[in-house]
Amino acid sequence: MTYDSSIAPQVEEIKRALEDRLSEEEIAQELQRYFDFGVDAEEAKRGIIKKYGGNVTPFQAPAVRKKLSELSGSEPNVMVKGKVFDMKPKAVTVRGEERTIQEGLIGDETAVLGLTAWIDTEIADGDLVEIKGAYTKTFRGDVQINLGNRTTINRLEPDEDFKVADYTPEGPREAKINELSHGMSQLTVTGKIIDVEEREVTARDEQKTVWSGSLADDTGKVSFSAWKDFDLKVGEVVKITGAYVKSWRSIPQLSFDDRAEVERVEGSELSDLDAGKASLMTLEDLIRLGGAFDVNVEAVVIDIKDTSGLIQRCPECNRVITDGACINHGPVEGVPDMRVKGVLDDGSGAVTLVLNSEATQSILGMNLEEAHELARSDLQSDAVILELQKKLLGRPLRVRGNVTTDDFGVMMIGTEAETMAPDVKTIASGLLESLGVE
Repeated sequence: MTYDSSIAPQVEEIKRALEDRLSEEEIAQELQRYFDFGVDAEEAKRGIIKKYGGNVTPFQAPAVRKKLSELSGSEPNVMVKGKVFDMKPKAVTVRGEERTIQEGLIGDETAVLGLTAWIDTEIADGDLVEIKGAYTKTFRGDVQINLGNRTTINRLEPDEDFKVADYTPEGPREAKINELSHGMSQLTVTGKIIDVEEREVTARDEQKTVWSGSLADDTGKVSFSAWKDFDLKVGEVVKITGAYVKSWRSIPQLSFDDRAEVERVEGSELSDLDAGKASLMTLEDLIRLGGAFDVNVEAVVIDIKDTSGLIQRCPECNRVITDGACINHGPVEGVPDMRVKGVLDDGSGAVTLVLNSEATQSILGMNLEEAHELARSDLQSDAVILELQKKLLGRPLRVRGNVTTDDFGVMMIGTEAETMAPDVKTIASGLLESLGVE
């Protein structure tokens, strides 16, 4: 049976959405029934897809035509017009199945974006196309258009007046670790492998192997994820070309996959780098960066919160509980713990400070059991907080840990801490200067 070719795009779109549950002829018959009752094409598509168990969500709202520069990285249903170029096949593994996709670029007068076709297409370099029902994602910090099983592609007649924005492929750029920030891509980073381990993770419902660890140069450290076995060894200095940066809780993380190149660097000064040290940074720089991995800060504790000292944590999620209840799991039997929560200030900026149990015990000079005994003997629950205030308030502190940013601001999560002897000479000099005495 044949059907009117004018409805071919709708038929193809429904067929893909239903994953071939109906033949093209059956879909055309269903469409015609809707049309006979005066239903428009978009409503007809949604009705048929819903009737036969397809995912109707992407079809709830019609696709809106946009210029490429107007696209964000999380749109489920877009319509664009552009010229395709640099299309190449690529072999990938999806849910354990080998398949071939196409990757390339699409451009209009406003921008040039990456294009990935997860379906068979006949588009080729130089084609002017109208794409409907595509979706966008962010890949290595850049917006990318994806063609899926609900995408329709119409080839347009060549148009010499159709302009494409200037595009020059960005080559790898060298970066130091303390310069890394979320969204950076095409990076060349050189560093010493501090540690590395092989792990099994689930990504997009598929089991994958990732080699994770940390890398250091003379400016700092960064955690990394290698999505290919580059045979990385602890202690060697490597030059990674084609890396990109993602963030976890605002802490930059370096990633690289089978597109990257890893070169061993012989005779580098980084070979003698002391992996046990953390870089010393100012709070001003950390606030600007928004996050950092394994850094040292030297600052003064200007406040100790009343949520410091002895606390109870939820045995399920490790959150601090209040009045025997966890915000996530309700009433629970808490696990005893200890922490410091306060404010650090080094003159260049101020951040929230959280010291974990080990660092808090080190500062107090007592373990968890001894801290509980102090609270019992003094007959007051805030005895430990008072002791922390004596030891910390107004005192210089060297803290080592990670720096993160959330809705409440910048926070340093310290894993090591030690009080420092005040620099009397510097303090005196500052006082004299403030008094105008030379």
